Amino acid sequence: MPCQGIYYAIHPGLITSENDKEKHFVGVVDLLNLYGLQRHEAIVWDEVSNPEISKKIKYDSLIHLYPRDDCRYFKIPRTTKQQMDLWLRDISMHVIGNGLEECCPDFSCCYPLNENTPKKAKIRFKVAYDERDGVVMYNMINMFITNSYLTTNPEQVINIRGHINAKIH
Repeated sequence: MPCQGIYYAIHPGLITSENDKEKHFVGVVDLLNLYGLQRHEAIVWDEVSNPEISKKIKYDSLIHLYPRDDCRYFKIPRTTKQQMDLWLRDISMHVIGNGLEECCPDFSCCYPLNENTPKKAKIRFKVAYDERDGVVMYNMINMFITNSYLTTNPEQVINIRGHINAKIH
């Protein structure tokens, strides 16, 4: 984490809207509103006006948010339920806020190679989550880990609530 409480970098810029085929500049305030962020939660990543930024902050340490030509913005999830709803729509985002820092059940928010989780598996996990079926959720998380990039890195450490710093074997 680069700065206390900052997890996002926003990239203002030009888009060509799919709706009206016009060019539009999407600025800082617009991006913050479209993604549902407060100003103190994000930095503006602009290497043109601030070339030192990439020397001060590691690019990969932040979640980068950009203007979208398709105008399909989503509010950053603040709860596990909001995250689950996005995940079911194939949008993988960390929950960060309200004391949480949490990966998607299949870790696809942090490991893009995991983005191919079948819709059926996501729905089954959501049902188990809604029903508070810990056994099914635990087994499915193990399945996600086993079938993922995570198993290729023997030093990888993940935090699962109740099982802190579980080594993956």
